[in-house]
Amino acid sequence: MAIAVWDRPDGSTVMVRVSIEHGRRVVHVAGEFDLAVRGLVAAACGAGEPATVIVDLAETTFLDCSGYGGLMAARRALVSRSGSLSIRNQRQQPLRVFGVIARIDQGSGLVDAADEKAGLTTMAPRRPPPPPRRHRDRCSAPQTNPKAD
Repeated sequence: MAIAVWDRPDGSTVMVRVSIEHGRRVVHVAGEFDLAVRGLVAAACGAGEPATVIVDLAETTFLDCSGYGGLMAARRALVSRSGSLSIRNQRQQPLRVFGVIARIDQGSGLVDAADEKAGLTTMAPRRPPPPPRRHRDRCSAPQTNPKAD
């Protein structure tokens, strides 16, 4: 288990802890997850094996777009290695951020129904939806010319 602790200039502390649970790497983030710690969390997600990573936000008090961007960068790196990244235990402000992103980015495949029931938000890519079908008008008969003089 690896632990990184950073004392912020405002006096608060951010802790990133990495553990292995059921064959998956779990990155626990405690404190504010913003631009200042984005690289630290992305490195913890991308370093070593396994390439299946869960980011636990149970103790995360704040998540901004830089933190979310760090998660997306980590996801891209893991996917390039046939891995995946999931989020669990998002609460309060981080949960609201994911809710806003889900409303803005509908259909992106970020949330998998099976993982949603388990409290995970999957950030692995999914196949795009198929294009809409074109429907023919089945009520009209083909046009024919009975008298072709």
